[in-house]
Amino acid sequence: MKNEKLNKSTSPSDDQDNSSDVQPLAPNPKLPWCPKCKRHSDYHLKVVTVHERRGSHSYSYEKTASMYTCNECGGKTWKPHSPLFLNLFCVIIFGSMLIPCLYVMEKEGSLEDPAAWFVLLIIAILGYIFYRICLMNQNHWKEFWVWAQSKGYPRK
Repeated sequence: MKNEKLNKSTSPSDDQDNSSDVQPLAPNPKLPWCPKCKRHSDYHLKVVTVHERRGSHSYSYEKTASMYTCNECGGKTWKPHSPLFLNLFCVIIFGSMLIPCLYVMEKEGSLEDPAAWFVLLIIAILGYIFYRICLMNQNHWKEFWVWAQSKGYPRK
């Protein structure tokens, strides 16, 4: 799937074989941005092949992934999102898992139960995954805004 509007606005000519012909757009936080190319470039949604086996039958099908892929370098292209909302979401989800678990462990006196500690370990691993996702988004956000400000885009 290709964004035709972006394709028209990034290319001054029909020939896109020469990457020096492609003109970068002015910074726009609503458009996907490639951190590798450091510009808004043409992109597509990645298509992956999924192989499944059910019983004695196996089959494969193509599925569109939700990650934008840069047509120029093949890197991950993403739309800049404020890290505030993702951070709040992750804290709320993590807290809604951890607090009831700790409450039940304390109330039931199951602090010596290995299963309870296993659940806490799983919650801690999920918390770490949430933390890494938030950190990655925050780094992308900062990188985009450093680039945007270097191009004269005012930070709001």
